[in-house]
Amino acid sequence: MSKPKFQISCEAQSGVAVIRIDGIIAEWKDSAMEFKNKIDSLIATGIVDAIVYIKTGGGDCFEANEIVNEIKRFPGTIKAELGSICASAGTYIASNCSYVSAARNCSYMIHKPIGDFNGNSGEIKASLKALTNLEAEYAKSYSEKTGLPVSKIEAMWVEDYWMNSEEAKKLGFINEIIGEAPITDEFIETIKAFGYKNMPTITAFTNETTKKTNIMKELLISASMGALIAGASDAAVLAYFEGLKAKALTADALKTELDNLKKTAAEEKADVVLEAATKAKKITAAQNPFYRKNLIEDFAGTKAMLDAMPSLTKLSAEVEGVKSTEDRSAWTYADYQDKNPEALAELAKTDEAHFKVIAEKHYGTKF
Repeated sequence: MSKPKFQISCEAQSGVAVIRIDGIIAEWKDSAMEFKNKIDSLIATGIVDAIVYIKTGGGDCFEANEIVNEIKRFPGTIKAELGSICASAGTYIASNCSYVSAARNCSYMIHKPIGDFNGNSGEIKASLKALTNLEAEYAKSYSEKTGLPVSKIEAMWVEDYWMNSEEAKKLGFINEIIGEAPITDEFIETIKAFGYKNMPTITAFTNETTKKTNIMKELLISASMGALIAGASDAAVLAYFEGLKAKALTADALKTELDNLKKTAAEEKADVVLEAATKAKKITAAQNPFYRKNLIEDFAGTKAMLDAMPSLTKLSAEVEGVKSTEDRSAWTYADYQDKNPEALAELAKTDEAHFKVIAEKHYGTKF
């Protein structure tokens, strides 16, 4: 069975960069530039914090190191959320995050970085030196994350060292255990394809399991409700359900009101930015509906784009050979600056005498 394809993404959610790393870390070069550009754009909008979701059986240790370098460009807090497995190179990425939470059924594994080299003896020696340096970096990272001495890390990873979430938390690799992650039989087979040693038994946990759990919860709730109204009069039962109905209607009304308030606030924020951009002559009034829609959908990104825009130039100054029909005979130097600075520059070239007259009058001095 083929190993899961490497996927990495980065997007803004509620003012935080959400990074997802899924599959086997390989062929990073195919997505590196896009990932770097996305981080550039998010940092440019003012985003400083990041959440990194990791579900991987490992992969290329050198590429994991490059990914860490990119993620650490965010100057704020970087948190990691681990799925059903975080092994090998994936744990190096996690250990470079300030806070790590993991699914209760997460399998966590560390081992010495592995390299696959070829070439002549000199090339292999150079590659081995690079791998040795990276091995020291991995050990240092694990030690700093856990508080364990490097000697303890080196003793642990003589072979593949597997931990469940409880042990990983006890040793300091993770900080918190939350929820459970889905694991399918197919996923288990792909992890087995790595041929890792000492691999623990991983039990499938699918969405069907979650569905059955929810059904049991509903049955328990129904049973509790039945016990509550048992022996009550018809009028009391009716009043009970009418009360539930009223609460549901109130909740719906409050939700609608909240949604409307959020919509109004988003529209008002968009209008403030549009007014400023129009006054700065970055956009025209005709463009307002387009940018208003985009500001409501993606305020931070669209505002950053508008802030970076230069002021609009007059079309007559950009179209070669088109002469203005404006009557500028009575224009002062200030008029040219305010109404058409491009025409003022052209006047200095084509009618130097007139340019000097209005400039001297404006500045009160001879040129």
